[in-house]
Amino acid sequence: MDRKIDGEYIGGISPDFGSIKTEIEKAKNFVKLLFFSQANFVDSSVLYLLFASILRFWPEFLMLLSKEPTNKFENENHPVVIKMKLPIQECDVSQN
Repeated sequence: MDRKIDGEYIGGISPDFGSIKTEIEKAKNFVKLLFFSQANFVDSSVLYLLFASILRFWPEFLMLLSKEPTNKFENENHPVVIKMKLPIQECDVSQN
């Protein structure tokens, strides 16, 4: 059951790859580029779930990086952000 706490819905079913209704091929290509080295070892359904989680929480992840007190990850120097750059560019995806 969903409930709203401080203006946000809590609970319910998390979005997954099946929740994507537009640009499905672009999303599939993004998954292939992002997880190309894991594709032979991890089932594609798991990779799609990981992609959906990254997509859902990307803004929060970037916000957390911006609050890192030593500015260690300034200018997108975090390993995850670096790994995301190629698929974002190749698939012509906006980070917003």
